[in-house]
Amino acid sequence: MLATETHEGCAVHVIEAVPHEDAAVVWSKEILRIRDDDVLLSEAFYDQEGVLVKTMTALEVGVTGGRPMPIRRDGNNDPVPGPGRERNPCA
Repeated sequence: MLATETHEGCAVHVIEAVPHEDAAVVWSKEILRIRDDDVLLSEAFYDQEGVLVKTMTALEVGVTGGRPMPIRRDGNNDPVPGPGRERNPCA
C-alpha cells in the first residue's frame, strides 16, 4: 500500500500492484485507488519502461444488488504520450 487518502468522506487506499517476475503480462505495475467499502475508483497501468499508458476512472458510483460499485467508468489509452507516441484520437 502506497497511501491512504480521503475521497468524498471515504477512506481510499492507494495500492501498487506489481506482477511476479515470471508472469506473462504487459504491465510493469498498476496503481489502484480503492475505497474502504471496496469500490474501485481508478486504475493506472504502466508499461515495461514504467510509463503510464492507460487509465480507468469511476465517473459515478451507485448501488447495484445492494452493493456500492462504479456504474460509469472512463478509460483513456496513452494518457501521457511519450517520444514517438501519438495520441489515438479514437481512444
